[in-house]
Amino acid sequence: NLLSKNLERRKIRALPIITSFSHSSCKNFFINGVKIKSEWTNLNQQGLMTSLIDSKGVSWDFDDGFFGGNSILFEADSNLKIFDFSLSISSKKYLIIEYCIKKDKNDQANLEENFQLCLEYTYSNQNLTFYLNNELNKVKFNNHFEINSYTLKNFENDWIKHSFRLIVNNDLEITSILAINNNKNSQFKLGFLRMMFDSFNYHYHHHHK
Repeated sequence: NLLSKNLERRKIRALPIITSFSHSSCKNFFINGVKIKSEWTNLNQQGLMTSLIDSKGVSWDFDDGFFGGNSILFEADSNLKIFDFSLSISSKKYLIIEYCIKKDKNDQANLEENFQLCLEYTYSNQNLTFYLNNELNKVKFNNHFEINSYTLKNFENDWIKHSFRLIVNNDLEITSILAINNNKNSQFKLGFLRMMFDSFNYHYHHHHK
């Protein structure tokens, strides 16, 4: 960890990325939020990892997960820069972002207002942020991203998958993806993240206007 602290965070330069943040050896193994076995080791199951260094209130939860052996636990009022990017995207691309989260059972507050995923990006030498959930509550687009579709899917043990399909309206560069727990009292767990281009639908839309 001391070594990692002094190394520059690796930047992701291409999609897709798919990860459950799973370590390669854990005391439980989960599939779609359901525990199916205990005590396992498999290097092939290790997911693309983020660094929790310098992120206060964020830790690994080895007692619960969506797929694999663990999840990321967000204490109240915490945030995490999940990945850094150097990802140039041309306009009119479709971008899929899916993630699975779980909130406190006792928390009846609106999920969308409390847990945010957001993209940091640069456009015309400006550093900007697009909040997926926040934008959904207010407007479905800004100048650079438009939410083309949004779905929810419930899984066992209170896991929920959020799926966004974005239209990128301008040439821009994504620099990071962040997760933010704005709730002052409740925890959230993040157990899965997928980012990919929807090339098939882009092709269809482009040629069948």
